[in-house]
Amino acid sequence: MPEYSSSDQHHPLNPNPIAILTPSVRMLGARQSLLQLAVGLDRERFIPHVICPWPGGLEQRLRAAQVAVEISPLPPWRKGKNMLLRPWHLWRLRRVMERIQPRLIHSNEFHSHPYAAAIARKTGVPTLVHVRLSITERQIQTYRLTEADRVIVVSNAVAHDFSAFPQIQDRIRVVHNGLDFEAFMQDADGTAFRRETGISEDAILFGQIGLISQRKQQHAAIEAFNRVSDGRPRLHLCIVGDATPSEAGYHQEVRDAAQRSPASNRIHFIPFREKIRDVFAAIDVNLLISNEEGFGRVIVEAAAFEKPSIGARTGGIPEVIDDQRTGLLVPCDDTGELAQAIARLHNDEALRRSLGRAAADDCRRRFSIQTHVEQMMQIYEEVLTRPSHHDE
Repeated sequence: MPEYSSSDQHHPLNPNPIAILTPSVRMLGARQSLLQLAVGLDRERFIPHVICPWPGGLEQRLRAAQVAVEISPLPPWRKGKNMLLRPWHLWRLRRVMERIQPRLIHSNEFHSHPYAAAIARKTGVPTLVHVRLSITERQIQTYRLTEADRVIVVSNAVAHDFSAFPQIQDRIRVVHNGLDFEAFMQDADGTAFRRETGISEDAILFGQIGLISQRKQQHAAIEAFNRVSDGRPRLHLCIVGDATPSEAGYHQEVRDAAQRSPASNRIHFIPFREKIRDVFAAIDVNLLISNEEGFGRVIVEAAAFEKPSIGARTGGIPEVIDDQRTGLLVPCDDTGELAQAIARLHNDEALRRSLGRAAADDCRRRFSIQTHVEQMMQIYEEVLTRPSHHDE
C-alpha cells in the first residue's frame, strides 16, 4: 500500500472548513492525535470544526487551543438500543453540518464513519476515515468504510487488513502518527512521579502505559515480571491506565495476579493521568506487548525521553521499533521471551541508553507532528480536488 508522500498541492484562496468527528473525548491516543492535528492545521488552508459527542477532556483542550467545537451525540452505530434514536442523532448532526458547511468530513476513528457516510449520501460532501487499529472484514463492511473517499491507516499492517477489498485500494493512504516532541516533553517531572507513587529513585522501572485490556496483555507483563523478579530487587513494574466498563473483570484479574506475585510490592498500578509525560520521564523501559496494535504511539512518546521499548511482533509495532537498534521485539504471547528481554535490559544499563538514544533519533526523524499534519493536509486537498466516487 503506498504511503502518502509530499508533493506540491493547490492551496485554496479561502480556507476550507473541515468537520472532524470523534466518538469519544477521553484523552487516549486517537484523541491526542486529533488534538495535535486540529491545532497544527494551517488556518490559511483549513479551518477545523471538531464534533464531540459530549463535553470532556478533548473538548476542553480544543477550546483552550481556540479550535471550534460542536457537541452532537454519536452513539455506537451497531448497538441495537441506539437504532430507534438514530434518526434523531442524524437530524441533529445534519443541523450542525448546515452551520459548519464543511467541504470534507473526517472521521477520526472508524466507529463514527457511518454517521459521516449517511451525511455524505445526502449532501455529496466527501469523507475521509482514519483507521487506527487492526480491523476485520466485517467491521469494514459494517462501518461503511468502502464508501469513504479516502481511508487513512496508521501502518502498513492496518493497510493489509483491507486486502479483501480491491475496489478501494487506490483510496488507501498510510500516514503514521506524529508527535510534537517539544510540547510533549515540556515540564515533565519523572522524579516527582516516583516520589508521588513511592517508587525509589534507584529502581529500574519498566512501564506499561495505556488502556487496561486483554488486547494490551497486562497479565503477560506480570507473568514475565514474576519469572525474573527473584534476585533483582531493583526491578519494578508500573502499570498505568484504566479499563473500560466492559474490561472491568479483566482489570480485576490483573490486579489479583499482581497481588499473588511474590514481588507484589514492586508492581504498581497507577490510574490514567492527564500529565502522562511524567510517567515516560520516570520509566527506564516502555512495554507494548499487545496482541493487536495499529501503530504504537507510546513507543514514540517513550522515545521522546530516550527510553527504549520492548514491543510485540504484531500489527504496526515492528514498523516503529527496529529490533536490536531502537528497541527489542518479542513474539506475541511468549512470556518466556518477554521475560528474557526484561532481564536483558534490566541488567545492561549501557544497552538501555544506546537503544533509547537511537529510538529518539529515529522517531524524531520519522514521526514528527509537522510531517503528519502536512501529509494530512495534502490528502485533504487531494480529496477536494480529485475525490473518488462512492460505491453504489
